Amino acid sequence: APGSQGPDAMWAGLLSTVDEFRLYGYLTTSKIRILAAVEDDILPDQTASQRSKEANLKTLFSDIHSLYVEYILNPFNSKTGKIVSRRFDDGVQNLVNELNSNGSS
Repeated sequence: APGSQGPDAMWAGLLSTVDEFRLYGYLTTSKIRILAAVEDDILPDQTASQRSKEANLKTLFSDIHSLYVEYILNPFNSKTGKIVSRRFDDGVQNLVNELNSNGSS
């Protein structure tokens, strides 16, 4: 949202639902888009659980953005095209595993 600061500044939030999945988005100031499809296991009336899941997703997106910035700042990495980095891949996988182990699949 315009004027937002902190973790909400780049959070696009829930973009769409498709079958049992919810699609969330994050847009950086440099126009990088990060998307996540999350299996939806929370009932519509469980708003506290939904807010908790979204808070965890905001953190996930922010952490992935940090990994991306670290990757881009390395002068030996390509600035265009597909990200080819074991460190980046492992970092994202670790973040997703951590999110899933906290019960926020």
